[in-house]
Amino acid sequence: MSTAESVSQSSGRGVGLSFIQQVIRQLPGGQVSLLDNDQGTGTLLRMEWEARVHEQKIRVL
Repeated sequence: MSTAESVSQSSGRGVGLSFIQQVIRQLPGGQVSLLDNDQGTGTLLRMEWEARVHEQKIRVL
């Protein structure tokens, strides 16, 4: 999925961070943070949300 009108070798390939943030924030307890990497390079993307366990009985034939 991409919002870019054209695709090049280095851009227009993937989902923007704003879209990811929008989706995660819709989940219960959803939070998104961009943090400096403590190793000195890059950025850390932290996504958190509440996990809910869903149990369903199924019959295997």
